[in-house]
Formats: sequence, structure tokens, C-alpha cells
Amino acid sequence: METNLKSKSTGAIALTAAAVALLAITMGTRSVFGLFLSPLNSATGLGIATISFAVALSQLTWGAAQPFCGMLIERYGPARVIAAGSLLAALTGALLPFAHSSAMLIAVLGAGGIAATVGSPSLLVAPWPSAWRPSAAGWWPASSAPAGRSASWCSRRPPRR
Repeated sequence: METNLKSKSTGAIALTAAAVALLAITMGTRSVFGLFLSPLNSATGLGIATISFAVALSQLTWGAAQPFCGMLIERYGPARVIAAGSLLAALTGALLPFAHSSAMLIAVLGAGGIAATVGSPSLLVAPWPSAWRPSAAGWWPASSAPAGRSASWCSRRPPRR
């Protein structure tokens, strides 16, 4: 009996770690997008309004997709949904540099919002027993803050001399 409980908690820890890692990556890129607004505008020529609109739709997609992601977790299990979300996040990250039209940018950032849904707090605690869910939910804000700071630090330009 104890072995079964130990293997379940190990699986829950692994799933939570994967969801937290995905959340940290997606929250970092979404939180500091303002730093990349001007370079993205210069590189694509889409305009700040179009880029801001695409980012806003990404945020709306993130919230609207959460109930559907929860249904997918109930049907297919958290491991499959987290794996699919990770693949989608990698795909959107790879496609973003090639988004030179407003439709492509909106599609890529919208898909990125869906990928970020996998790391949302309500879904992150799904594999945990109900007694442990409050503790597991505490990892959500803890994972998003360092990613935003590290992404902003990595994007800094060197000082001019």
C-alpha cells in the first residue's frame, strides 16, 4: 500500500515540476513582452497597435482555454496534456521569429496562450490529493516570478560607453 502511495506522489511531483517549468517559461515571455515590443515592431513593421492586439488576444486565449484544458486533463490525464502543452509551447516559440504578418503573429501568440494554459494553477494541482493541493498551488506564483526577472535580465542591452 505504501509503495503505491509513494509512486503516486512521485508521479505528482514530476507532473507538477513539468507544469511549473512550462509555466515559468510561458509566464516569463508573457510578462516581459513589453521589452520586445519595439524590436519586434522594427523587425516586422507591423505596428505597435497590431502587436499589442496580438498579445492581448494571447492573454484572452490563456484565460478562455483553461476550462477546455481542464476537460482534456480529466479525459486524457495530466501527463499527456502537459506533454502536448510543452510541444505546443516549443512550436510557438520556434514559429514566432517567422511571424511577419499580423494573421501569423495572432495565430502564433494565440497558440502560445493555449500552451500557457497547461501551467495554470487550477490544472497544476490536478494530480495531487486534495489535502496537498494548497501547497502545490503555492508553486504557481513562485515559478512565474523568477522567470519574468530572468527574461528581463537576459534581454538587457549592454551599457553604452
